[in-house]
Amino acid sequence: MENTTRDDPFLSHFETLVDESQINNKSSKKKLDLFSSSFGSCQFSSTSSDNQSPILPCPVSTTIDSFAIKKSLLSNIEASGSQLTQLQMDFFSLIHNYYDVYYPNRTNVNDNGEQLRFVICLHLINHVLKTRARILSHNAKLKENPDLDYHDQGFTRPKVLIIVPFRESVRRIINCFENLLLTIDDSETTDQLQMTHRKRFKEEYGGGEIDNENHYGKFQRTSNEYDEIFAGNIDDHFRLGNY
Repeated sequence: MENTTRDDPFLSHFETLVDESQINNKSSKKKLDLFSSSFGSCQFSSTSSDNQSPILPCPVSTTIDSFAIKKSLLSNIEASGSQLTQLQMDFFSLIHNYYDVYYPNRTNVNDNGEQLRFVICLHLINHVLKTRARILSHNAKLKENPDLDYHDQGFTRPKVLIIVPFRESVRRIINCFENLLLTIDDSETTDQLQMTHRKRFKEEYGGGEIDNENHYGKFQRTSNEYDEIFAGNIDDHFRLGNY
């Protein structure tokens, strides 16, 4: 089992207790204007004087292995030959440190949406894997000493909630999870991972591709952005759980 270092943002996120005075002083925020070529102008705000402002843009010398990412995920990214763009590095540096991010400037230029989807999925998987390892470690310690007290021994197993508009959005996220977790393309199983109900998922969340030949004649208002948003299966009545 991999050790989680003390400077890992994952630990800081879970082991830092919020002071009651911070809760009562929500109205008093400190604000700082930031700028990066990938984001443009942005603003950081915090109710705590202890919170460090993010570093933007992410230094050019920073590489993906500079972050506290599980080794299995890093090896899969390196094996794929993927190189993160400046936008991805900037965005990941924020969410990796558990900053709340509001980013309304997503476009379909240069696969902007797919770039963001990849680093968001990377952060989510990294968080879930670390949470699972932490709970298993605590379970083992509790067997030896039942008097220990850990705050992760509740009955709620899901750790991440993702809200997206269409089934196609879900399909792309799951594909991204596969690329991060599986070491062999289009493999049903690996030594560490087994995927179940994959065929059913493809049937229920795939399909619905736009017929470009007839599509443009019917919808004169279409644009590249419209086609990207409404591509694939646009059924919005769904709920997918992974426990």
